[in-house]
Amino acid sequence: MLKFKNAHKCLLNALQSKISFFPYFFLFFIYAALIAFKIVLNA
Repeated sequence: MLKFKNAHKCLLNALQSKISFFPYFFLFFIYAALIAFKIVLNA
């Protein structure tokens, strides 16, 4: 539970500094979409 609270605090800090955080979130989203697309094609 303590780890979750720390992660939540880190997430809040990241959201507060959105400018530096957003590009990484965007890249992660694209990466996840590509993986999902690959899985759909293989299925």
